[in-house]
Amino acid sequence: MSSNLYQVVINGEDGEYIEYEIEADSHSEASAKAEALAADSFIDISYIEVYLIH
Repeated sequence: MSSNLYQVVINGEDGEYIEYEIEADSHSEASAKAEALAADSFIDISYIEVYLIH
């Protein structure tokens, strides 16, 4: 199985957001990686958007 490229937008509770491009095997793996990135950035997640790019 090859990896796909996802655009991920992490929306914080305080209105801030960060966008990433993440290589992952699945939508759920991209979401999990995004959650880890949000934790590293100390963002309280409101919701995460995940879009398949390629």
